[in-house]
Amino acid sequence: MDKEKTTKRMYREKLNATAKQRYLEKLCEINQIDPYELSAGEWSRDMNALPPCTYMDMVNYLVYGVSYYTKQQFKCYKSLESHEQFCCGWVQDLQIYKPGGCKNTVVLAKVMHSQRLSQPPLTPWVILAPSGEVVSAHCTCMAGVAESCTHVGALFFKVEASVPQ
Repeated sequence: MDKEKTTKRMYREKLNATAKQRYLEKLCEINQIDPYELSAGEWSRDMNALPPCTYMDMVNYLVYGVSYYTKQQFKCYKSLESHEQFCCGWVQDLQIYKPGGCKNTVVLAKVMHSQRLSQPPLTPWVILAPSGEVVSAHCTCMAGVAESCTHVGALFFKVEASVPQ
């Protein structure tokens, strides 16, 4: 087994018990496939495979979505400001994966840190329904476990801009 795949598998093992349980629940939406365990060859860069995710889908998730942990609305207005990260080119390497026999699509990207540019990029992912509705999201940053960080927001803007018209 190569070192990259071993490192990726270790991600969920680093989460505390509650976060790990939630992470595994999110994976149920994509046939138990962990996006961090997929090899580079399993991802697609075909933008035609993207569901039609819109700005309203982003707002519905980041502002009106309900936190698994607090049972309150996210009200994550700050994540909507992540448009600047997208415009500055900090969201790169958009990748798409549609698990066989699954209606949902996973979209992953690399997003630069907003405060520490010398650090390796973060890797948020989102699960999108065929309608473009956001099913769930995750990021490797500290706030990403809570499912609504600016890196997830920046990924949404990249997806919205990449969906073929």
